[in-house]
Amino acid sequence: MTLFILHYPCNGQSVLSGKTIDFDGDPVPGALVQLYKPDSVSLIKYTKANARGTWQFQDLQTDFYLLKIASLGNESWQQRIFVPDRDSIHLKTILLPTINQIGIVQISADKLGIVARGDTTFYNIDAFIDSTEYNLGDILKKLPQISVDQNGSIRYKGQRVDVVLTNGKDIFGQLHKQMVEGIKADDVESVQVITNFQGEKEEFALTEQAEVALNVKLKEESANHINGDIGLNTNLEKFYEANSTLYKTGKSLSFSALLRANNTAQPTLSGIDFFALIDIDHLSKYQDPTEIEKYLPLFTPIIDERRNNDKFGFGRIIFEPTSSWTSKASILYTNFQRFAERASARIYTPGNSIFTGVKQRDQPSRMLQITTQNLYKKNRFQFDFQTSLLLNGQERNNKLSGQLDSNSIKSEHQLDGNTINFSPFLRGVYQIDSLYSFVLLTQVKYLADREMTNLLAATPLFDLSDTSIAQNSKQINTSTYTSLTLKIKSGHHEIKLATGFQSAALQFELKTEADGTADLWQNKSYPNDRSPFLDARFGRKTGPFRYSLGIESKIITRHYDAYAAESSFVGWNSHSGVYFDFTKNHNLYINFNLVEAPPPMIHLVKAKRIIGENNFRLENLDSSQLVRQSTFNIDWTNRNPSRVWDYQCRLNFSWFSNNILYFSTVENSYFVTKSYFSPKSSRSSFEINGRYLIKPWQASVAVRSNLEVAKEVVPGVTAMLNTNFHRISNSIRIACSRINKLSLSAGFTINYSERTYNGVEAQSGFWNNTYTLGLQFKSGVWQFGTTLNYQRQASTNALNKLWLWDCAAAYTIPNTPIRLRFIGRNMLNLNGVQMIMPDFNATYFGFDSFQTIGGQLMGGINWVF
Repeated sequence: MTLFILHYPCNGQSVLSGKTIDFDGDPVPGALVQLYKPDSVSLIKYTKANARGTWQFQDLQTDFYLLKIASLGNESWQQRIFVPDRDSIHLKTILLPTINQIGIVQISADKLGIVARGDTTFYNIDAFIDSTEYNLGDILKKLPQISVDQNGSIRYKGQRVDVVLTNGKDIFGQLHKQMVEGIKADDVESVQVITNFQGEKEEFALTEQAEVALNVKLKEESANHINGDIGLNTNLEKFYEANSTLYKTGKSLSFSALLRANNTAQPTLSGIDFFALIDIDHLSKYQDPTEIEKYLPLFTPIIDERRNNDKFGFGRIIFEPTSSWTSKASILYTNFQRFAERASARIYTPGNSIFTGVKQRDQPSRMLQITTQNLYKKNRFQFDFQTSLLLNGQERNNKLSGQLDSNSIKSEHQLDGNTINFSPFLRGVYQIDSLYSFVLLTQVKYLADREMTNLLAATPLFDLSDTSIAQNSKQINTSTYTSLTLKIKSGHHEIKLATGFQSAALQFELKTEADGTADLWQNKSYPNDRSPFLDARFGRKTGPFRYSLGIESKIITRHYDAYAAESSFVGWNSHSGVYFDFTKNHNLYINFNLVEAPPPMIHLVKAKRIIGENNFRLENLDSSQLVRQSTFNIDWTNRNPSRVWDYQCRLNFSWFSNNILYFSTVENSYFVTKSYFSPKSSRSSFEINGRYLIKPWQASVAVRSNLEVAKEVVPGVTAMLNTNFHRISNSIRIACSRINKLSLSAGFTINYSERTYNGVEAQSGFWNNTYTLGLQFKSGVWQFGTTLNYQRQASTNALNKLWLWDCAAAYTIPNTPIRLRFIGRNMLNLNGVQMIMPDFNATYFGFDSFQTIGGQLMGGINWVF
């Protein structure tokens, strides 16, 4: 591609013009020319090239723009353009032929309701919906190449959708599940998918794969007022579910407000949404990845919990006073109350002691997060300043009481932990011209974590001479990250060269007492790291064939007081990725990463802690050991879209290896530290979906298979034990539906998991098989659905057989905003079900018995507006 830029000074507003020619130099009449804001979503102007291939935009303000040009039979082209004040820019663009070379075909709207222009795919939803859809999720599930799972995760052609916008605004943040459930189907006008999204993060991110964005355009009458609904479901005695969704998009002010609360063990916030809110990708890149577990409350209810009371609230406001300035603020609050009780029977491998008794778990948690962002763009400068404050508190009270052989024992583990995390983040961009730019990034992070733990343990059960242990720990982590990046764009390709400096300082203090008197030990550690780094990345960001190559190298100087020495390391991180979009329906993505670096400082501190009375220490983890992590991922998708018959195949394989000794906290371990493991894991999945249409009926079949294998190392009583973990899941679902009216479905799922400990005989295998029949009926204002499940759970010596019957009905009163609802869950077991589950680890094996939360019959009302 050849690009010529000529400047002509003039006295009026700025003008952008150009001429489109093909590879032979002939004009390309009728080419669609679109001018976007830099986010690649907000369309400003569009036109078509005339018979001579020329086009023109007048009266443009001084700013950056994204220019896109597409023509049937030619490869689409795009370029970031800076339009100076009172100036004219004339472009000559060469469009390379692609039909024979690359196989991309523009799909006609009157055939499939899809129009693909360059990196943007437009869906005319009227070609797919049938007036039975209630929310955005129902619409997306019917659009070709788009899928939505139960957690609200959206995928386009197998690739995860990173950004979801409403009228070009991210008013829901990263809460994809809340968005697809909260936006009503009647408010949606169209859906767009942008495969090479260039939003705010694109200016700074060093990613191997281009982001995918989904933009939902609302109808004009819906975009001008507050939308949403308020609902309450209850049985007036025991259970309730309350929800509220409010949102509005405007030219200068947009906002969303969400509230979820229930005591029915239904998740108020999915795991995907939670990790997106705390920006897990950002934490993994710039911080110690082990910090992530500090933020993770128990947001997913467990089937045996007898008391649940979960509350979740989220609010976000976007203020755009001018075209150059955008301010965003978000607040998130969660409060989870959980209590569970189980009858327990165990055989401890040391001495074959038999324990029978009761386990109780009371675990409330709460979290408050406040984030702000100010984005300013003017001429060649872009400035982004963000702050994040996160307060997280967790309490844990676990009790174990009963008989160990002939002795009465009682153990209680109490934990009270609080975390404060504050992080300002500054990013700036200076655009030299349309090809060259500098990016400056600076972050400072402060993390303070305090834990108070008490363990009351019976001597025969834990093989301890101490009956009471109290432990207090304090951890303060301060880190800085600064980088300067030069970005060079040339057509489809992009080069990024970065240099910078990282530093981290850890203050860790630990004090443990036994029986309230003697100190078992005190540990005070104050390590720190300093590391300059270089980062180089090169890749093709657009087009049907994309790839990226990159390597980051750093020199780390570590002072670790426990060794009274200063050490230097050379760490590096390499990655590569290749994406083939052979056609619009056939693509392949391959990604490989390899990292070598010293272990995070917190690992060195944790590894020096004593486990058990035998004074067992993990001396093999020292400051000179390097962490080696490698990941490999391959994803292949093939489709055959058709009005009569279509199918989609997807194959995914990933492999992960890590030699570091990691840690996690669990109940009733001696010093609240359980697993030091060296994981090696692989995952593979296969999925095929097919659909056959014989009007007015439609048949579909879906087959999925997943396999996960992992190797770990865990501490036993006197030595480290190797453990192998396997999990396999297979499912088949067949559905038959009468268009617009009735659908019938049947499914079968097999799940098997197994964990074995070398040298230790323990209960390890568990089966969970489910057979499902379903019926759904939609007609006008009525919606009804019911499912019948037979679930069979088995292990070596335990078996559960469950019949589960759920149903839901809704009726929208005509010409009113009122929607009446009925919900029935587990209606065959209103008082709960007695279940038996295996319970084992490296030192014991046994079974737990418990009563589930029970069935629910609730009625409710939703006010939709």
